[in-house]
Amino acid sequence: EYLHLISKAIDESRLLEFEYTNRRMENTKRCTQPIQISFKHGVWYLVAFCLDRNDYRSFKLLRMRALRHGDRFVKQDIAKDMLEESFRSGYIQNSIKVSLRFTHRIKEHLIEHFTKDSLKVTEGGILAEEYFPHEEGLLKFVLSFGND
Repeated sequence: EYLHLISKAIDESRLLEFEYTNRRMENTKRCTQPIQISFKHGVWYLVAFCLDRNDYRSFKLLRMRALRHGDRFVKQDIAKDMLEESFRSGYIQNSIKVSLRFTHRIKEHLIEHFTKDSLKVTEGGILAEEYFPHEEGLLKFVLSFGND
């Protein structure tokens, strides 16, 4: 249902208003100018300009509640590479660089979570260097690999 509502809002240049639960389990109300829907790592996202934060944001659909259309707005064109750079720089600014070593046994599984460029095969294991938000979710992610 939300995919349909978001798609319609994008097509009709309508604001999207919703309640959102962030990674810290804080609930906020958001008003956004939707840009696109994306699917990454098995999760649907709304990419939008957030009027409350005055910046581009990506919202997991699973964390959205009470989604509704708002007023019409005038679309501001932004190049895809500029949008990606905005997300990348914001992500890195709020993240730490983490180096992880994994066993060779889960090599094929790692490409689901890391880019090929961030993986380096060594004799002692597979090294992965990546930026992650410095929060509880990082610890959960690392521990999800168990003994590997």
